[in-house]
Amino acid sequence: MRILYVASRYTGGTGSYAAQVAAMMRGAGHDVELLRAPYVRAKNAAQATFAVASSLKAALGRKRHDIVHAFGMPAAPAMRAARARRRVLTLGGVYSEQFGMIHPGAAHRAVSALEPRALAWADALTTDSEDTRRRYEARLGVSPRVILGPLDTARLASVRPAPRGGGPAVAYVGRDSPEKGVGVLREAEASIRARVLYVTSSPWGEAMARLAASDVFVQPSLDESIPNATKEAHYLGVPTVGSDAGGIPEIIEHGQTGLLVPPGDASALAAAANSLLDDGALARRLAAEAKRRVVERFSPEILAPEYGRLYAEVAAR
Repeated sequence: MRILYVASRYTGGTGSYAAQVAAMMRGAGHDVELLRAPYVRAKNAAQATFAVASSLKAALGRKRHDIVHAFGMPAAPAMRAARARRRVLTLGGVYSEQFGMIHPGAAHRAVSALEPRALAWADALTTDSEDTRRRYEARLGVSPRVILGPLDTARLASVRPAPRGGGPAVAYVGRDSPEKGVGVLREAEASIRARVLYVTSSPWGEAMARLAASDVFVQPSLDESIPNATKEAHYLGVPTVGSDAGGIPEIIEHGQTGLLVPPGDASALAAAANSLLDDGALARRLAAEAKRRVVERFSPEILAPEYGRLYAEVAAR
């Protein structure tokens, strides 16, 4: 099967998700291509310029694919323009709601109006989160198929912790963006009894090394699907605090694989981080169970057959 993948990048978050699915399918013997398109990296222009550039590149491509699989709403125009028999779109949270946290006002209203049309371009919709599925079903009457995003366990197994600085460290890894709750962490920082590391723009290997050397990982998102960074922290054995928002409770079970706090509650975030810093036995127990579950649920060898079935079902329509 010839499969074209479309994502704004193939590192970090959604990009890593797309790259790992592509690698799985290439390993399964499929003819895999990644569409790469330039875009303006300015904060308020990246998504729009990628949508335009990628759709133009897709439309001009001569190769015909059996499946084009787009990751994230900005990739939807390229999915529509590509020469392919069938189209799959993966959603990482409710796009218009996340967009509205960053760009309120007229831009948010325009995206909300266009979102149903973009969803209709796909022959199949997927998401990695039950929360996202439920919210799209309630809001727009569509029900994406839930299929988890694989974790690059082979690459993570080679990560070595960075040299530790003085004292304990609490790390955040991800974009510096409003929906990620970075502002909540900054508010909580003065009450956390450790250095707080904001790993927001490092290359993947460096980010993982800094994460592996940390005592606690925090995922303070206000809206999220299942964050890749949380899966990575679990695999690396770093005790985790996350907000009870979006799909985060689907990977962090409170008191079993980490601690959950109300979204936007800086005091609760600081208290939970401090509890893991203070109670080493609890931190080790949660981290060990989290790693066991993330390997069991998100390993490529577990998920590759699910994606194979998805593509076969879509291609047969």
